[in-house]
Amino acid sequence: MGGRTASAKLLVAMIWVRRLFAIPLILFFVILFSVVLLITQVNSTFANPGFYNDQLRRADMYNFVYDKALPAALDEVEEDKPSDIPIDITNIKDEIVSSARKIAPPEWLQAQVETATNTIIPYFLGKTDRFTYTVAFKDRVTTAAQVIKSDMLQGDTFTRLYDDGISYAADKMLENLDKVPYSITLSKEQVENFLRAAAPSDWVSSEAAAAIDSVTPYATGDSDHFTITIQFQSRIDPIAAATLELLKGQETYNYLLDEIITPIVLENIGTSVNLGYGNHLESDGDRLRYQAGVASVMGGGTARGAH
Repeated sequence: MGGRTASAKLLVAMIWVRRLFAIPLILFFVILFSVVLLITQVNSTFANPGFYNDQLRRADMYNFVYDKALPAALDEVEEDKPSDIPIDITNIKDEIVSSARKIAPPEWLQAQVETATNTIIPYFLGKTDRFTYTVAFKDRVTTAAQVIKSDMLQGDTFTRLYDDGISYAADKMLENLDKVPYSITLSKEQVENFLRAAAPSDWVSSEAAAAIDSVTPYATGDSDHFTITIQFQSRIDPIAAATLELLKGQETYNYLLDEIITPIVLENIGTSVNLGYGNHLESDGDRLRYQAGVASVMGGGTARGAH
């Protein structure tokens, strides 16, 4: 149960890693699309690519992307996101914007857009019949990996991500309690304590960082495959201890006695067995009953008890 939960949280982390890797590409094409849209609606007096580059600089477009456009886009994402996404974007919006600025700085965006306009505008104006433009994202992917590990998987930012993930996973576990083979009552606090013991934040952060290191060479084209290995060996004993703590209630005791221990005893010893010294183990067909007979060494009679 702890392993599947840890895997789910790591999967969520990887989804967000993939989205952050895509930020430079999204921002670049948003700006470029605006330029192309303008080109299709003006006459030849605006045929100079430098005109568009100058207008974008004058409008401070490359800082506007981070100061206004990206925060507004994140607000929209938060409003429209599916209910099964556990991340509260409003809690980490500033950190996402800051990370995006580091991954694709305004000066990098400006250089890419101005190169693109110088290449693409002549084609749209009919001055050339073809164009080729290549955006080099390899260094941005490497930077993104470092920024995510240093800014998103550390400190208060990761603490908020981790807490959101724990709360979400606890809710899902409580929703599925009816799949447990016996009736059990657990509080959300109990489940959250189990999850934190099974997958502590430092372990999740470490495994997520290792996964990013594994994916980065593939994302940059330096490798044609990647393998993500999750180290569960160190978590076996803590998960076992946390599970025992979570399931130590009376419901578990009754289930083990009635559904597991009793059938095995009945199958092997029948309905009654003399254990010696006045001790008996009997069955009435549904439950076991233990009778203890202890002869008093002081000659004071016999004490009997039934369980």
